[in-house]
Amino acid sequence: MQQHAPPHPEIGSDRRTRPARRRHRARAAAATLLTVGALTGLAACGSDDETTSSSTAAAGASSSSALSFTPSPGTDIPKVKVRFAMWPYGDTTIAVPGIEQGWFDEVGISLPNGKRTRTVEQTQQELMNDQLDIASGYVPNMIQTYASAQKLKMIHLQNSYIGNYVWSKPSNGDVAMDAAPGADFNAKAKAVLSQLKGKKVGLSDTGGNREFFNTVLKLGGLTPKDVDLTVVSDTRIVQLAKSGAIDYAFPQGAAQSVEVQGLGYKSIFAFQDMVEGLPKGDERVMTGIGHAGLQASEDYVAKNRETVLRFMSVFFRIIDGLQNEPQEILKVSLPTLRTSTGVDLTLDQAVALFKDFYGTTNFEQAAKLMLDPNDPLYYEMVYKAQIAAAKAGGIIPRNVDPTPDDLIIFKGLYQDLVTLKKQYDQLLADEQPTGELADKAKAFYEHRDYLDAYRFLKAATEAS
Repeated sequence: MQQHAPPHPEIGSDRRTRPARRRHRARAAAATLLTVGALTGLAACGSDDETTSSSTAAAGASSSSALSFTPSPGTDIPKVKVRFAMWPYGDTTIAVPGIEQGWFDEVGISLPNGKRTRTVEQTQQELMNDQLDIASGYVPNMIQTYASAQKLKMIHLQNSYIGNYVWSKPSNGDVAMDAAPGADFNAKAKAVLSQLKGKKVGLSDTGGNREFFNTVLKLGGLTPKDVDLTVVSDTRIVQLAKSGAIDYAFPQGAAQSVEVQGLGYKSIFAFQDMVEGLPKGDERVMTGIGHAGLQASEDYVAKNRETVLRFMSVFFRIIDGLQNEPQEILKVSLPTLRTSTGVDLTLDQAVALFKDFYGTTNFEQAAKLMLDPNDPLYYEMVYKAQIAAAKAGGIIPRNVDPTPDDLIIFKGLYQDLVTLKKQYDQLLADEQPTGELADKAKAFYEHRDYLDAYRFLKAATEAS
């Protein structure tokens, strides 16, 4: 992962980093975030408030109710090898529970690479050279490399980072945003963030949260000269917090933030406060979002659409587990999480990572992200802003003019799954088939494999 640590006093550039929102419940890169030139971070987005209903997801796709392909007839699920590689970060290794529990095998997919990981650069090169089929991906990274890797597409957005917080030492006794006086966001933010004036601040040297830090200072009416700033590694920030040597902590890594939180430091301000308080479409929010997920070449998707849909279904099943039974599913992946974050996490800390930092997006929540233009973090609005910023910064050449849908094809794949789910529901209501095939169809449905749920239910109706 590329990282840039711009010099202060104006820490970083004017582009915004990759935090996220609590609405899309928790995110990525436990030890570090990807800095993407003028764009930065590593991760993606989930929802922490009320869950969008299945009917909302179906309604969102109603304008595109026809499938983009014809499902294979019958009940055969072909055995397919998928050359898959994960990035070595907390959120990008969420496939591990699915591998360990045989969920990929259940939909006919074997993974010859197993749980092995690759770097960001390795995965892109191997995807381009047809050495990999599917790999971890991150939209801001794809924006950075789009001109030289136009055939690679994001096929699934699984989560977004929501780990940018202002951590305050317990003895500070600071007022946090939820207790700040007044109703105006800017006034509340200034009252809260001006408390940093003259205090000792530890900021991560990875560069991933520099723009969040810059924004915090500006909202507080401060400059870097107004604080006693120390720029060090995340590990060193934890050490300084343990000794009480800093008043405020800005670690980039989610695991290190969990450690700081465990020392009693409390969040007085978060990126989520910006999402809720700033106007819809504000650049500080739009360029502060980054979704992690899965990428593949457009050719691979065109030739293997059913395999891709099954692969996605396993990820949706894993995310259901992370949101509904996090302790059960994280028990399976805890060794990998410890390795990928570089921290000897307890199970409770691992749960905290996915609750407060890694914003996973389940099947229903994807409807708002991908299909609802009124959502304040609608994917098209977010990535139009980021593409424009990348073009202005020279990251994308002037003669290349991509749209969000040139980088992200998740929308069409998701709509296929929504349509298959809708067709299953309708077929079940109309025919009410019973028997072994219907039972198998129900099991696929419950595990988010709407392709085979529909195929098996259709076969059940034809057999009755």
